Formats: sequence, structure tokens, C-alpha cells
Amino acid sequence: MPPTDPLRNLGVRVTSRGGELRVWSHHATTMELVVFDSRDSSWVTAVRPMAKGDHDVWSVTSSKLAPGARYAIRVGGPKGKTHDFDPTRNLIDPYARGLAGQVRVLSNTNALTEFLPEVLSSFLTSYPDISVDLEERLSDEIVGLIAEGSADIGIVAGTVDQGGLNTFPFRSDRFVLVVPHNHPLAGRTRIGFAEVLDYDMVGLDRASAIQRFLADKASRIGRPLRLRIQLRSFDAICRLVECNVGLGIVPETTVQRTARNMAITAVRLTDPWALRELTIVVRDIKALPPYARQLVDHLRASV
Repeated sequence: MPPTDPLRNLGVRVTSRGGELRVWSHHATTMELVVFDSRDSSWVTAVRPMAKGDHDVWSVTSSKLAPGARYAIRVGGPKGKTHDFDPTRNLIDPYARGLAGQVRVLSNTNALTEFLPEVLSSFLTSYPDISVDLEERLSDEIVGLIAEGSADIGIVAGTVDQGGLNTFPFRSDRFVLVVPHNHPLAGRTRIGFAEVLDYDMVGLDRASAIQRFLADKASRIGRPLRLRIQLRSFDAICRLVECNVGLGIVPETTVQRTARNMAITAVRLTDPWALRELTIVVRDIKALPPYARQLVDHLRASV
């Protein structure tokens, strides 16, 4: 049998001895359970100290934790730039059903459109009490936001400087130029991005991370992107490329999936940035809340 996940059963479970409350905190120095009267929530009926066990899990068992009980936790710990523990403040149990936790994930366009939908759907099915706040950003923006603690998990291109973040491999992909079968470039096997700028393009919405990335690359060459239309998905780009509206730059995985039903051809980009080694980044894997750590484990297991 596989080992039991020590962080799986957080929150309250009713046992023969009463309700058992388990809460994870890496930095807490004290923790206590506070139970309120069922009719008057200003009246405290019990205060029980919680004990710290393995894996930074604090726990207590009390007969007061019956179904329907009103309770909170009070947590003491360090105060400073990154922590603000107040042992007098009543906190809602973050693992109560429906409030088990929210993981904030930042992802570049490639990972968000091609890989995360399937992986996140299986994770959310396995952990129905966890929600995910997913936002698209440029890879270098993601690194900065993760470093300052503004999000839990990032997925970035391996070409960006990841500083002192904890990193884990996720996926490999490549950006390619997609052209119609009848286009003069369809017979080419490779092309540089600078040459692509001679042609009309079909792209994503201006706010998308990859479109901003490509616009920046074009600007560095001193040329504009000749965008004829901007769409909401890589699949839509391929469809309009097939219709001879313009050329597109999309992940190779997109072409492999759509080329079965479309008259399009992929031409490899020779620029080093076209190869995308996608990487999971976190500030400190050991300090992540358990539900965020569970998502990191799920992402890594899907490789």
C-alpha cells in the first residue's frame, strides 16, 4: 500500500473521541482552538491548546468539535516583513470544507493553453476543497512575483533567470511558424524570426503574454509585427492561417494536434528562445501551504 499523505487530512474529522482538528503552519510557534456558543458567537465556551507534530501539522481533539460547532484558531508566531502573527486574532479554519485553500498560479501562455487544462482538471477533481487562481503572465514577470511572495506557483520558460527560486522541470515545447500548405515558406524546414517579420501575421490578443513577448522580440530587431487580426486561442490562429489570412507563431504541440484536420505546415524557428523548457518555480517548497505543495507534486507527477 502507498504511504498515507500526512498533509491530506487537514481540517476537522469526527472521531470516536470527538472532533480532531489538524492545521498546517510552517512558521507558527503557538496555536489554539477556540470554540464558540452555537447561539451566541461572542461567547467562548472552550479554548484548547494545539500540539505541533510531524510535517508542521498542529492538532487537537475535543468533544466540543461536534458537527455544526462554531470554532476558530488563534496562531502565534514571528512578526516582520513576511509574517504578521497575532495570537489574539480569531482565524477561520483554512481547511474547513469549501475553504481548504486557494492556490495562486502564474503561467506563461504556452503552459497555460497546452498543458495546464488537463493537469489542473485532474488535480481539482482529486481535491474538491481546493481552488486555483490561474493568471497568465510573462515568464520574467512570474519570477519576480513568485520571489516577492505574490503567488504560490509559477510556470515559466527555462530561458529566464530564475534567481534563487526552487525549480522543477515541467514540460518541453517549441514555438514554430505555422503557414498554409500552399505558401512559399511551406517548403522550408527552418526560418529565423527576423525573416518572419516580412509577412502579415495572425496573433493572440495584445494582452496575452506571448503576444507581448513576440512584440518585444520584434522591437529589438527594429521591426513591427504586421498583425492583421488578433484572436483568443492558438487553435483559432491555425484556422485563420489555413485560410491564408496571415502566418502565425504557435507551440509545436498545437500544430501536432490541429494539423490532422487543417491544411497547415510547421516551420521551425531557429532563434534560441523558440525552444521552451517549461519549469515550475516556487519561492520555498518547504514553506508552501500543504494544498499548494500538493499541486506542485501533482504537476511534477504529470511529467
